[in-house]
Amino acid sequence: MAKQVFPKAFLETLPNKSTKKLIEKISELGAANLPIPEREEYNRLLSNMDEIYSTAKVCSDAENPDLCWSLEPDLTHIMATSRSYKRLLYAWEGWHNASGVPLRKLYPRFVELSNQAMEADGFKDTGDYWRSWYESSAFEADLERLYKTVEPLYKQLHAFVRRRLYEQYGPKYINLRGPIPAHLLGNMWSQTWNNVYDLMIPFPDKPKVDVTDKMREQGYNATHMFRVAEKFFTSLDLIPMPEEFWNESMLVKPNDREYKDLPVGYRRGANPGFHEAIGDVLSLSVSTPKHLHSIGLLDKLTNDNETDINYLLKMALEKMAFLPFGYLIDQWRWNVFRGRTTPDNYNADWWDLRTKYQGICPPTPRTEDHFDPGAKYHIPGNTPYIRTEDTWKELCRVVLS
Repeated sequence: MAKQVFPKAFLETLPNKSTKKLIEKISELGAANLPIPEREEYNRLLSNMDEIYSTAKVCSDAENPDLCWSLEPDLTHIMATSRSYKRLLYAWEGWHNASGVPLRKLYPRFVELSNQAMEADGFKDTGDYWRSWYESSAFEADLERLYKTVEPLYKQLHAFVRRRLYEQYGPKYINLRGPIPAHLLGNMWSQTWNNVYDLMIPFPDKPKVDVTDKMREQGYNATHMFRVAEKFFTSLDLIPMPEEFWNESMLVKPNDREYKDLPVGYRRGANPGFHEAIGDVLSLSVSTPKHLHSIGLLDKLTNDNETDINYLLKMALEKMAFLPFGYLIDQWRWNVFRGRTTPDNYNADWWDLRTKYQGICPPTPRTEDHFDPGAKYHIPGNTPYIRTEDTWKELCRVVLS
């Protein structure tokens, strides 16, 4: 085993940082560290949690499957489009109960086995392993510091949204000095708020930057979207995709990526934030009104303050609103993995963080019989969520230098 052949003391003597990092990566075995019975139990728990989440449904009549809703597309559509307080509540509560509650009894044992595996790799717990990808001993403090820099703007956005929801639902449901009920923000987890943009538009008489209908009119499909994306990349002097890509790729449902010419330890990204950061940079670049107009998806390019404010608010509802959720979901898990949040306080600590950072609250009473973190896939799927990278800042620095 690499861990035995290359002990930590030996790695510290290596002058080449790349070689050291490569050996460290292939030495980390994760769940493979567990004895066979525990490893099988770990895999079984992951499989069971995944099955519970993927098969959960909300049923108005348990005897009639036609009256049952899955998360996709049914509940997601309801959360995005309905403006009925009670219908939204039924969807939200139903999903959190159907997906989260059954996971409640499985998650503590999963945490125990996951920590056991990571401790064998030399980490304090699973959260410690996840944070190691970012190669910063002050990673948690850095995140808190970074979040504090955007928190004032988030609070202003929150206050604006709360006021508009008050105008929609009234004082019976919205307290102008309190948190927002979690089911009213257009998304099952309140992680993005752009689906309630229609309630928020500061200048509703200005043209809307929504090209969905135009894409349908022009017959956009997966292949055409890839072609348009390629045109954007080649405009940056990047090389076009080879014919093999178009002939052999599964564009609708692709298999796992391959990095066949790299060492095994480098066939993943530098850290999870790298993929997300690059994707967000490109997404922000191609979603500007100017670019949409240039590719024929926006008929008229309006350039005035009111239109700009509408566009910036829409982006804030998607990007700015996401930041506290993306931060707290892993904060909660780090506390679980390190034992600070115990099974007796899973749900209470979850909602403490959601109120502290997001300024939202559950629309109905929730207890420790519930397991609301489990209503988000990344919890039963054991997928890290933190995505952080100063890519925009660095690109601006390069361009301006």
